Amino acid sequence: MPAKLTSLSYLGLGVETTLGTPVAPTGFVPVRSFKPQDNPKFVADTGYRGQPVDLFGEYLGVISAEYGVDGYAYPSSFGNFLGAIFGQDTVTGTAAPYTHTFVPQATVPSYTISDYYVAGFRQWAGAKCDKLSIKFTPDAGLSYSAHFIGFPSVTGTAPSSQTFGVNPYFLGWEASLSLNGSADATLRSVSIDLERKGSNALFSAQNSQKPWDIFVGPFGATWELEFYMTADTEYVLALTQGTVPVVLTITQPGTNAQLVFQSSAVQFTKPTIDRGDEYVSVSLSGSAIYNATDGSVMVAKLINSVSTAYTTTAAS
Repeated sequence: MPAKLTSLSYLGLGVETTLGTPVAPTGFVPVRSFKPQDNPKFVADTGYRGQPVDLFGEYLGVISAEYGVDGYAYPSSFGNFLGAIFGQDTVTGTAAPYTHTFVPQATVPSYTISDYYVAGFRQWAGAKCDKLSIKFTPDAGLSYSAHFIGFPSVTGTAPSSQTFGVNPYFLGWEASLSLNGSADATLRSVSIDLERKGSNALFSAQNSQKPWDIFVGPFGATWELEFYMTADTEYVLALTQGTVPVVLTITQPGTNAQLVFQSSAVQFTKPTIDRGDEYVSVSLSGSAIYNATDGSVMVAKLINSVSTAYTTTAAS
């Protein structure tokens, strides 16, 4: 039997009605890297039996899974990951373009991740997103890394067809930054880390090796910004106690698709001047803080042609 071609792989998403019950994918996402991992926990039998050895068995205990996805942020499919980490997607508009507003909630939807890995097809059900990182530089695409925790995989039947979005992914040069209420044109790179802290698969005595629940913790957001340093404007923001608003807007020419990340109160805490290149740069690290403007620590918006909420129906 010949080796299988990796490029034939694809990933589909479906929003579940019942945690852990697999559903067929309704949306398909272009992916650069697939990282599925079933995590069976084996319990060692080390009871002494009068033998000069230390192991007499390995018994399968509970089993959970995790799934990592790396890719570029396409206007129509990236909303799946925003909905997965924020938990709420409110859609406005009666015709395209539609505006999706993502606000952190106490609970998030669970997904079935469907993975066709060429040699077979598996589904990771009960998957909840606990981490999402977004990065870009002006000369590259807007990339993301998403991480899910959930139930162990099961085999399934691959869908007969897949549909993917047609628009290109967002590019770094399409971005603009408002920092402390003013446009800042010296932005060199961005990294945004979103996390549901303390998330974990929980097990109970229910005569099952599968998780009892997939717990997600509170929502947190951190910003990492790097600038070409032309003055002390950015540096001094981290030298005093006082939050500043940060708004990042990426607008795609031609399609007019738009992606916005807004934290109206960020406390920068670590200014770093870098002279490793021929030009001077400055980096800022900061944590988003709850504020009344956002009603949370961050609000995200995505404008595209998708009319349904990503938290109810996954989209390509």
